[in-house]
Amino acid sequence: MAKALVNSPRHATATLNGDETPDIQFEMATILLPPWNNYYHWTIECLPRIRLLEMYAAEEGEYPDLLVPSNRSSWVNEMIDRVDYQGRVVTWNGDVAHIDRLVIPSFPDPTREECQWLRNRMRGDEIAGSNKKHIYISRTDATARRVDNIDEIQPVLDRYGFETYVLSELSVAEQINLFANAEVVVAPHGAGLANIVYADDVEVIELFGNKKIASFARLAEILDYGYIDLDCEQRGVNLVVDPDRLDTAIQSIVAE
Repeated sequence: MAKALVNSPRHATATLNGDETPDIQFEMATILLPPWNNYYHWTIECLPRIRLLEMYAAEEGEYPDLLVPSNRSSWVNEMIDRVDYQGRVVTWNGDVAHIDRLVIPSFPDPTREECQWLRNRMRGDEIAGSNKKHIYISRTDATARRVDNIDEIQPVLDRYGFETYVLSELSVAEQINLFANAEVVVAPHGAGLANIVYADDVEVIELFGNKKIASFARLAEILDYGYIDLDCEQRGVNLVVDPDRLDTAIQSIVAE
């Protein structure tokens, strides 16, 4: 309704007052709308709600309609298809909707059980490969937190056999497969690190500038992954990584 009040305030207000009819009606529905259309929020905050809806359906004998935004990204469609929700998935463009029974799955923070459910559901039986990889996630396609001195740290990455990936060039299935086969991940802070939830056991080195956010440190702790946060020089909106400190961090992992 909040979105409808923005899109069509007169109609929404009149509908609330009972003077007009809603544009669409549902007997039972839940709304899957993250606060930000971001890969992390969809992966870690939205998809695990499907598990709660399945538990609800097991008790009630029916699935709520799942309302998803009309302006969603293509990777959101991939996620929805892959998680295989058994109820009806409905595109909702923010029109005034009347829902007889609104189901709201509570999900403030991920738990280990929910992360394991998400890993198993999204990975399925399609994981290819068995050689564990050292991967570096590049943000060359991003507007911030790119590594300005990649030429200086590339010899370090090469020394330990790291392969470089730009996640926006991969499908959701390819990202899941990549992280499922990862042994060590080095990456600047960014939403793509949500993919560590699909790993079996991984060591994570997260690169930070002046601002440090604990989202992936917390996720790594929940999943019992090794985790190192590496402070880097901030250069505008980008990062400058000290090659020696990166080498020391990687060495501390691979030497174990």
